[in-house]
Amino acid sequence: MLEALKTRKRLIEVITIVVVMLIAVVILPNVLSAFRLNLLGRWLSFAVVAIALICSGALPAC
Repeated sequence: MLEALKTRKRLIEVITIVVVMLIAVVILPNVLSAFRLNLLGRWLSFAVVAIALICSGALPAC
C-alpha cells in the first residue's frame, strides 16, 4: 500500500512537471509575443527541460 502511494505521488510529480514545462515552452511564447521563441530556441528549451528532468530523477535516463 505504501509503495502504491509513493508511485502515485511520483506520477503526479512527473505530470505536474510536464504540464508546467509545456506551459512554459509551448503556450506562453505563443500568447506573449514579446517572449516568442524561434524554432531553434524552442527545441533548445525542450532539451534543457529534458536534461533537468533526467538529472532530477523524475524521468529515467534512456
